[in-house]
Amino acid sequence: MQPEERHLAECIARLAYANPFLTERIECEREILGSDFASGRQFWHVDQGSEQIGAIQARVEPLVETLGERLRAGVRGSVKELRLYRDVVLYWVYNRYEADFLHLVERRDHVTRKVAFYSQFAADYERAADLAGNFEGEMSVEHIFAFFFQVRRAFHLIFRHI
Repeated sequence: MQPEERHLAECIARLAYANPFLTERIECEREILGSDFASGRQFWHVDQGSEQIGAIQARVEPLVETLGERLRAGVRGSVKELRLYRDVVLYWVYNRYEADFLHLVERRDHVTRKVAFYSQFAADYERAADLAGNFEGEMSVEHIFAFFFQVRRAFHLIFRHI
């Protein structure tokens, strides 16, 4: 990773694991977006953060593509860089399919129907993440999908009642 790519990847990893109910989430967004950060909010809200999320995703997409191209070309990073890349991929794929997860949550028939976007989700995740190799204790794509569904469901249920 180039220094600016490493810095962005570190910021995205912090954002991915930040508690959305604390100012830590907003601080991460501010660091990633710099002068493009829309100030005025002290706390993150799922319905008010879509502009920021879109702006962040616009930075994440090219990073995933660039780093993925390097890995496909045989360039190898350090273990730390590969873990950072994996964290960036997790953030990227969650936000790429966030609207699909929300639709699935709102449908409420997710238990009885086949999830139409799962195959594409799995292919996108595996295509990007497999480039970093496997790490001990890593979740399968099925577990990641289920985890992301539960995260989106929790946000929906929490913020729907605020």
